[in-house]
Amino acid sequence: MMQQLASGNSDKTQDISSSSISTTIDKEQFIKKIKVLGIKVPSKKISPLMAKLKKNVLDRKKIKFIEDIPNDSENKIILLNEKFESLDNLPEEIKQILKENEITESSFHEVTLTYDCLSTTEVLSTILPVGSEIPSSFEQVGHIAHLNISDDLYPYRFIIGQVILDKNPKTKTVVNKLGMIDSLFREFKMEILCGEDNFDVSVKENGITFKFNYREVYWNSRLGTEHTRLLQYFNKDQIVCDMMAGVGPFAIPAAVKVGCRVLANDLNPKSYEYMKENVKINKVKDLVECFNMDGREFIKHVVNERKIEFHHVIMNLPASAVEFLDIFRLDQLPIDFQPIIHVYTFVKGSRKDEAGLIELAKQQVEDVVGKDHVESYVNIHNVRNVAPTKEMFCISFRLRQPNQSPNKRKIEEENSNLNTTTPSDNDKKLKL
Repeated sequence: MMQQLASGNSDKTQDISSSSISTTIDKEQFIKKIKVLGIKVPSKKISPLMAKLKKNVLDRKKIKFIEDIPNDSENKIILLNEKFESLDNLPEEIKQILKENEITESSFHEVTLTYDCLSTTEVLSTILPVGSEIPSSFEQVGHIAHLNISDDLYPYRFIIGQVILDKNPKTKTVVNKLGMIDSLFREFKMEILCGEDNFDVSVKENGITFKFNYREVYWNSRLGTEHTRLLQYFNKDQIVCDMMAGVGPFAIPAAVKVGCRVLANDLNPKSYEYMKENVKINKVKDLVECFNMDGREFIKHVVNERKIEFHHVIMNLPASAVEFLDIFRLDQLPIDFQPIIHVYTFVKGSRKDEAGLIELAKQQVEDVVGKDHVESYVNIHNVRNVAPTKEMFCISFRLRQPNQSPNKRKIEEENSNLNTTTPSDNDKKLKL
């Protein structure tokens, strides 16, 4: 059966192939006329009255809610929200405002709605099968709208993309996620639904600019709050190691906002190049040093070759970051300092069982690094809900290898004059 989306046919079905679905929109089918309530207001009272009525006026794109009255220069018509059927239907506070301003005249006015006046949800609810979950939300990455269309709506993906493009002026490209992120370098698998074939984006997050090609690196705009939250643990006298830094969403804010020194690493050569560019753009070349290495080799390099004692480690690779905790085991890399490690992971379970999720998160850490390597948990934070039974957590804990006594750090500091290491100024050891 052919699905004529552009015809307004209400006989919709989900069991339909992509090839049978129109990818163009007949905008004429969305034209309709509605009646809205208007109030007659003296022209001189428009400005003060609008400050009080603004949430209750007609709210439609490309339609003016203030109309002139033919042959009447002293008054105008304010069109109210279409949900109001009469003056009696108005909220009490609005009635009081009208009463105080001696506004008593009202009338109905015919307004023509076109495709351009309608919201994304209104258009898609007309086009998609009855009962479908309308995909009106998406991740915005620069000029790119990134959708994650469900399997049942996949045949409609191109027309959904066109509606998203039409309704969001800042969007130039619409893409759809394909499958899970399973590549070594964490690139998204995606298809272009409509718009420009341009993946070079510029994103401003919390006042910091990031540039990258969205096809070549990992980026998640939903982590903007998390990128800022973690900064509370750092200070300008500390060194932070970011093992899976991407294009720098944790590393660069730490340098810009806090002023601490950051050693930022990513295995993806493209991420490494964009991270270096972002360091320059945000003018923190003196604070951020970039590396392109395997995460474990990076930590070995910093500890064994550079002789740097760092205060924090960021491990933002939720699908597998906990596996890299093994590098901090005594049998892998003996270290004589106690950094705080912030490791991200996915935990499966009900969001309602927060205590249970926290225990599962701790268990993931201890299964790899060993309970005897955890001096204390600093914080266990639920970052966001990923799926109905899947949460993203950040586990922050202080590392202490079994050969370290609680007082070892203090003793070393008191006897620091015995230290024969002569690091460069850039690698100077900073004590906790």
